[in-house]
Amino acid sequence: MKNLFLIFSLFLFVHLTYGQSNNLTQKEINETVDSLCIALEKNYFDKNLCKSLVQLLQEYRQNGKFSNINSPTLFEIKLDSIIRGVTKDDHFKVVYDEQWVKENSKPKNTKQFQELLESEKAESKKINYGFQEIKILGANIGYLKFTSFENPEFAAHTLANSMSFLQNTDAIILDLRNNTGGYTEMMALVCSYFLNTNEDWYIPLTEMRLMKNGKEIRIAHKDPLFSN
Repeated sequence: MKNLFLIFSLFLFVHLTYGQSNNLTQKEINETVDSLCIALEKNYFDKNLCKSLVQLLQEYRQNGKFSNINSPTLFEIKLDSIIRGVTKDDHFKVVYDEQWVKENSKPKNTKQFQELLESEKAESKKINYGFQEIKILGANIGYLKFTSFENPEFAAHTLANSMSFLQNTDAIILDLRNNTGGYTEMMALVCSYFLNTNEDWYIPLTEMRLMKNGKEIRIAHKDPLFSN
């Protein structure tokens, strides 16, 4: 047996087991849908959307609308279409990736975590940690374009160099067009260059909403740089 299917939404992962053959059975389809619905009810942050999505998935299963699908790849596409149609959530995606599941389904030791971190750093470095363009425009206006918020453990130095280059400008344009997002800690670090860190108050920059085992959790993020 091989783990072949991965479904995720932010921190939601569902690993399902399929047989050696690439042909899906009705039993495997039913187990996939049921497992997904259970994971959604426990973990998806929007209860109303979750209820609608679970109901639709179960209706599809009960009405046999998945019965003509015998390929994991086609099943991935169908589930992804249903999920996106209901949630409009670009962070929620269905992926069929046998190799990924094989590499990530086992618990990681310290050495393996370090290897993953080094791999992430190497990939981040290839895109200059998200910083794509920096220049000084007319009227002494600085311009900085970055396309992702990379891990600040890697990217903080590049950010510092960029801000140092622009420190004598009269204004700065941060070009976030086509920015794919990323680490909230990096976003907070960028903001810390523009907010007064001597005030005795802070502004929550982000609020993360998630469900964990059916319980809603809200996390307001602030960086230590925002407090005295």
